[in-house]
Amino acid sequence: MFKLPKYTEQELKKIVEEVIGNNDPFWNIPVFETVKKIISFPDGTETSIAKLLNNSQFTSKQLFDIYNCVLNVCKKIDIVLDSSKWEGAVAGLPYNIPFIIKHK
Repeated sequence: MFKLPKYTEQELKKIVEEVIGNNDPFWNIPVFETVKKIISFPDGTETSIAKLLNNSQFTSKQLFDIYNCVLNVCKKIDIVLDSSKWEGAVAGLPYNIPFIIKHK
């Protein structure tokens, strides 16, 4: 059975800050909280960034930025957010498109 490496909150916060490239809590907090949720889900869970953010009041631009940061943090910690079943489809904005969580 797969075991996801455990990250302390401090280790995960540091990874988020490294990926974002600054210490701006406006981006760090939503990205950190979203990645924490993703880590907690088992392989095969289907969700989207918008769902994980609980349909918050971020603008489309902010949601794009959060989406990209979450993807980059997940890559760094070996989690794939697989949205390939939507490839080539007119499915909407990336942060609304569901993905399957896959732990490497």
